[in-house]
Amino acid sequence: MGSGNMILPLPFLTQYILKDVEMVTTLNRARKRRQHNAGFWLYLLPAIVFFVAFKYWPFIYSTILSFAKWNFVSDISWVGFKNYASMFNKTMFIRGVTNTLKYIVFQLPGFVIFPLLFSVLLLNVRSKKLQSIYKSLFFIPTILALSICCYVWLWMYSTTYGLFNNILGKFGISNVSWLTDKKVAFWSIILVCGWKYLGQNLILFMAGTSPRTALKPRALTAQTDGRHSGASRCPCCGRQPFMCSSPPSFLRLIVHSPRSIS
Repeated sequence: MGSGNMILPLPFLTQYILKDVEMVTTLNRARKRRQHNAGFWLYLLPAIVFFVAFKYWPFIYSTILSFAKWNFVSDISWVGFKNYASMFNKTMFIRGVTNTLKYIVFQLPGFVIFPLLFSVLLLNVRSKKLQSIYKSLFFIPTILALSICCYVWLWMYSTTYGLFNNILGKFGISNVSWLTDKKVAFWSIILVCGWKYLGQNLILFMAGTSPRTALKPRALTAQTDGRHSGASRCPCCGRQPFMCSSPPSFLRLIVHSPRSIS
């Protein structure tokens, strides 16, 4: 048999074919991955355009204009940090920053403490139907539009026909100007905002501290040990419910602090 008619051994030929098949398979997977990524970004494109055009670009443009003096008619004159220096020298700005910080601090009970307490109480409700009813009642304010909530609370805060003043009148107490009195208006606003987002935070805390449907042996042992020691422990990890609530608490602080500032 001549050298020009050399026949490759069967194992070598099989290995060569397998390499070709593997290369084709890799190329097909890469092409499918590119198509999947293209569809993913195409799906996100409307949301990205909306956020960039109506949220991020106005913020960036406003930051650029903060270094200029412009009345939207004449030419722009750049003044550097003079606007910021003038802003920090105004007592109205200092008062606004102080009130905002007070608002964030006093919103913590409505955003963290009360939702956590109510979530622990609801987890002790044995009836699942009753627990679902309570959760729905707490969550209703969250899904309501803010304008509707403001209208309802304006009615309750009314000095003439409001619910709160009618209750106080039953005990012989004079009407309170809930939204115009400097001593009461701040706390009235905090009450509305805490009531608005109580249900949302409660659901998150319940999700962080509720027991899982399938318990691991270690969790069952921890739960049993907690019962024998007289301490109520979380079945999902065997720790105290308040220790399990640290991730939801951290999330609430991150989400609601910028919302309070805005």
